Amino acid sequence: MVGDHVVVRKAGSVIPEVVKVIESKRTGQETPFVMPKHCPVCGADTLREEGSAFTRCTNASCPAQVKERILHFASRDNANIDGIGDALVGQLVDSGIVKSIADLYFLTKENLLKQERMGDKLATKILSNIESSKKAGLSRILSGLGIMMVGKVSARAIAASFKNIDNLMGASEDELRIVEGVGEKVSHSIVVFFEQEQNRELVEKLRKAGVVLSEEVKEQPAGPLAGQTVVLTGVLESLTRGEAEKLVEDNGGKVSSSVSKKTSFVVAGADAGSKLDKARELGVRVLTEKEFLELLSQPSTRQTPSLF
Repeated sequence: MVGDHVVVRKAGSVIPEVVKVIESKRTGQETPFVMPKHCPVCGADTLREEGSAFTRCTNASCPAQVKERILHFASRDNANIDGIGDALVGQLVDSGIVKSIADLYFLTKENLLKQERMGDKLATKILSNIESSKKAGLSRILSGLGIMMVGKVSARAIAASFKNIDNLMGASEDELRIVEGVGEKVSHSIVVFFEQEQNRELVEKLRKAGVVLSEEVKEQPAGPLAGQTVVLTGVLESLTRGEAEKLVEDNGGKVSSSVSKKTSFVVAGADAGSKLDKARELGVRVLTEKEFLELLSQPSTRQTPSLF
């Protein structure tokens, strides 16, 4: 009910979960929640696709969507453009200066100086950060495009396999599913994304701006996890998720966002959820955080293959 008081806990490492409603706090003023049939920002119809947990605005040009796409693209895990925050993005989109992710790369100092609380020094710094982000690499750009079900982990695996945006845009669903962690839904989502003319135009605009749309091929480091694919789930005691991912990669392994028969092992922390269940179902080895850290002392020299 709208107006309810609820108890919320953190499920896994990030997801908020409603545990229960505190019915004793109800006043009688609560009302049933009804999912809106129209976007509250632009008025377009909303849609919930079969099997999806989300109701979405159907207008790709909705100002709210444009703002969130830009913020997602500029975030630390993606293009990592420091200074591109909520307030500035709101002003740039509302004024019509920025209409897409690619428009960030065509901003001028004059554009920025017209915005509230913007001085010459800050404008120069933001433009410098935007310029630096052009070299972020395909994996970060790919995860920043907002393709459904493509996060930073799967984006790294995809970029390592296809090497550049042109190979990726020309890939079939079958070719995509060869990549570890990319299943039927993810491969379909990628193909559908690049079939849309507006997204192909976005890629070309990024290319025109000088954004690097390829991935530098780095030799897989030798180590105890060489050639192995690791899935992380739950909350680890001594490591953040980012630190654990870096440990895997620095020791020669690959991080995957989903469990499959190809998964070498799963590292399970507190409050591990469906990934742990999937690992047990498939008979995939499960390690505690302590066992994972102990494993890192064992040498190995295997390498991971690529598609190109």
